[in-house]
Amino acid sequence: MRELFSKIFSKFSKADTTETLEEQSCVDQVFTNVHNDLRDLIWILDGPNKNYIPNSGMEVCEFNNLRIRLGSFPMNEPSLIYTDLGVSSYDGSKDIGDAPSASSYKDLSDEERGIYWKFLSDPYSGGYNIGYVLILYYGLERHLLEGDRKRAFEAILKLRDVYEDKTFQNYSSSAIMITSLINNDVDMVEEFYNSLDKDFEFNFSSNLYLFCKLCLERPLTISDIMRMSKTFDFTNRVYIRKYPDLFYQELSNIMESTLGVKELRMEDYITPHGLKRLCKENTVILGNMSIEDMTCQIPVIADNNRFRREVNKLLEKAHNNMDKWNENRKKSRKLAKDLKSDKVKEKRLLAEYDKSYENVLDRHFALIQLQDFYYKYRDLGEEYLDKCINYCKEDLSHLNELQDEYMKDNMDVFTGIIPAFKRLAIIYEKQGKYTEAFSICGDAISYYEKINMEELVLEYRKRIDKISSRIFRLENKM
Repeated sequence: MRELFSKIFSKFSKADTTETLEEQSCVDQVFTNVHNDLRDLIWILDGPNKNYIPNSGMEVCEFNNLRIRLGSFPMNEPSLIYTDLGVSSYDGSKDIGDAPSASSYKDLSDEERGIYWKFLSDPYSGGYNIGYVLILYYGLERHLLEGDRKRAFEAILKLRDVYEDKTFQNYSSSAIMITSLINNDVDMVEEFYNSLDKDFEFNFSSNLYLFCKLCLERPLTISDIMRMSKTFDFTNRVYIRKYPDLFYQELSNIMESTLGVKELRMEDYITPHGLKRLCKENTVILGNMSIEDMTCQIPVIADNNRFRREVNKLLEKAHNNMDKWNENRKKSRKLAKDLKSDKVKEKRLLAEYDKSYENVLDRHFALIQLQDFYYKYRDLGEEYLDKCINYCKEDLSHLNELQDEYMKDNMDVFTGIIPAFKRLAIIYEKQGKYTEAFSICGDAISYYEKINMEELVLEYRKRIDKISSRIFRLENKM
């Protein structure tokens, strides 16, 4: 896919800048307060530091219906410095956060030019109106095409890290990605991707992002899928917004269990031939109006049905699992509320248990009530389930004593159902403790056989068969 992209832009040639570079001199000798990052990046029309020669030609690149056009209007570069224009020293009378009256250096007022030069000395403070940032940025865009591309790129990355404006984020990301790929500079695109560590830095075309990742053979991450979920026809984003970390983990688990990976290789779904067949959208690359109509027709990656359906399916599964989680969360909240009022009941049940301890039969029924109580609140914490398990085990440990005591008064065996057997078997199965569940079922069979309760013996034999099947399947997977 990288080779394909290299071919797409192979016919694109940059403007000849030999004359510009020969005439360029070091701007910091004159403009001593300009930040070091911006030295030699400011375009100057006249004077001894003149470095701007307008380019009025037109370059066109076309390959497999992917098209780029580049041309310049003479003398209209918005960031261009005219050394004969007045500049008022910034005295604090005008708020640097106020929007400038124009979108080019030439048309600013003298006082606004003073603010602009102050901004050039401290460009990363974040306090200046985005209008001043854009005037500088337009000139940096031109450097991406025909000047010091690397230093302009580094300055733009730093500005993107500070200024959240959507227009600036959109223009700058598009300019960086396309001009880097035009120059086959994979390292620069990689550096750009690695710089995206804030949410507002993703305010740009999702399709362009996908296209560049596809051409560079970079996988689609879980964060990518969540952020661009609407691109894949997934609109119910309530859990992504409210519980992003939980949704991330759920999606990660689903991808690992169903696909065996936590990232999607787009080239597994979209072949070079398939890429050519996709519909294309016209993407504006630059914000600088003096660079005429630089556009690129980018294939709409999400129009690939197989790819879109696969991502949508993953998102839907994660959403459905989150629905179940949310239901359990609501249930837990209700249980917590019920428990508050049931604290009195808990004390009463414990008191009844203590009181009945010397009477075997009464103790048996008191233990059943405690098992029921703590099992009801098992979702509130492990301590409740542990108490349920302990009271079940205690009840089972006294069964022989229960039978002996009952026979003294009734001359027959106690044929009541023992809930502790089934409850422990269910708990251990849900915990994946199949050996313990198997053992409990065996104890139940032995107990019920002795008192001729064949129906329950059959029930636990079936449960043992089911547990044995699960153990067999697990052993074969290992």
